[in-house]
Amino acid sequence: MLRTFFLLFLFCASVFSQDSFERGGFQEEPASLEDEAAHVSIKESYLSNVMSSDAKKFVSEFLRKNPFSEVPAPELRALVSARLNGIPFGKMLDNNPKLMDMFVELLRDKKAIPSLLSLINKPEKVKQFGIFALAVFVLVFILNLFNSKGNVFKRILIKMSIGLTAFACNMIAIYVVFGEEIQPTLNIVLKYFHL
Repeated sequence: MLRTFFLLFLFCASVFSQDSFERGGFQEEPASLEDEAAHVSIKESYLSNVMSSDAKKFVSEFLRKNPFSEVPAPELRALVSARLNGIPFGKMLDNNPKLMDMFVELLRDKKAIPSLLSLINKPEKVKQFGIFALAVFVLVFILNLFNSKGNVFKRILIKMSIGLTAFACNMIAIYVVFGEEIQPTLNIVLKYFHL
């Protein structure tokens, strides 16, 4: 889930910012010594090795400063609608104004996307969560193997409870391991959807 969310933001960010640069929406300032000092580097790890040099540069710029934070909300909303027109996610955003507002605020927030993208520089946290998720998967598999006694209704209830428990464990692990990185995004989501 986190991986899908991360990839969706990375895709949307790259599509939107590339379009804005082509239209002249974001003006690149001449490089100075201060810009070089503020440049955030991407650490070499198994997460960054799959990225091209252009992708690393793009993520590095996003870590330094979110270019969407200076775009007015109505303009960004129109850009999101235009770029996602015709795909299911775009239709879902167009049909749900509250979801569109939340997505636009996530894109405009100065901390939400950069903090999610900062996971690239924290491979030890990703590895830690991966090991936990794999352990939960193996445990669920073993528990479901032993779930063969009783009537069908009882087995279905046990499978559902095992699945819900595994989901809850993974969500708690995501929050515990990546809490610092997902907190700005979570604050925006909870602002729109009071869970």
